[in-house]
Amino acid sequence: MSPNMAFRDTIGSTNSSGHWYDQTGARIETVTGAKGQQVKPTVVHARKLELVPGVTTILRAANREALNTYREQQILAAVKANPQRPSEPDSDWFTRVLDASHEHASSAADLGGELHARIEAGLPDPTCEDPVVLSALAELDRAVPGGRFAWLCEHPTVSRYGYATRADLWHPGSRCLIDVKSKIGPLAEQSIWPDHAAQLAATAASLLPDVPLREIRCAILFVRRDAVESRLVPVDSGDTETGWLCFRHLLAYWQARNRARPSWAVPVFPSVS
Repeated sequence: MSPNMAFRDTIGSTNSSGHWYDQTGARIETVTGAKGQQVKPTVVHARKLELVPGVTTILRAANREALNTYREQQILAAVKANPQRPSEPDSDWFTRVLDASHEHASSAADLGGELHARIEAGLPDPTCEDPVVLSALAELDRAVPGGRFAWLCEHPTVSRYGYATRADLWHPGSRCLIDVKSKIGPLAEQSIWPDHAAQLAATAASLLPDVPLREIRCAILFVRRDAVESRLVPVDSGDTETGWLCFRHLLAYWQARNRARPSWAVPVFPSVS
C-alpha cells in the first residue's frame, strides 16, 4: 500500500467545519470549488491555498469525554422528544433526531455569539447602558482597573507554527487575555476545563510568541445567557503552560494526519519535518 493510500482523506477532505485563515489572519469563509461555485473550505483547499486551521479545530483532534457525554445526552433527549412515527424509515428518523439534537447546540451558540457581540459593541462606547455590557465591564475592571477603552475585541492573530485564531478580549498594555464563555444558570461556581487553558495558551503564544506564558495573564469571562450576570475566573499560569504543551502535540498530530502544514509555518517540534 502506498503512503498516500495509507493516509487517505476519510474525514478531512469532506469536513468543512471550523474556521480557516490565511497568513495575514483573515478568516476565509468560502473558496472557489471545482465547478466554480463558492464552497466552505476543507483541508484539501487548505493545502492548495496554504490556509491554516483555527484553534478549536486543533482541539477537536483530542478525545473529550465530557463533551462526548454532553452530545450523547442531547441525542437521548432528542430521541425522547421525537419518537419514531408510524411507518417512518429508520434512516429518516435518525436524521430527524440528529437535527433536533444539533438545534439546541446551535441555538446556544447563536445566543452566546449575540452576547459577545453586545459586549464587543458596548465596551468602546462610553454612553452604553446595556446591562450585559456593564456587568461584564465590572468583572473586566477586576483584571485591568480602568482599562475599558484599551480592550481589543476579536483581535486576529496568526502563529508561526501554522494555526490562527481571534482573541476574544486582549489588553496589550497589561498582557491580559480573556476568553468569553456563555452559560445558563448561576455563575457562582465555574470550573476551568483543560480545553479552556489550552485555547487561551494557544492564543497567548500566538499573540506574544517570544514572551513566557507565565507573563501573560489569562482568564475566562463567563456570561450568563438566562440572566444578567458575569464572572471572571483567572486561569493558573501552570495550567496554561500545560495547555500549551498539550496543544502543541495536538497541532503536530493534526498537521501530520492531514498533511497540512503550510510552507511558511515552522515545525511545532524542531525534530518533526
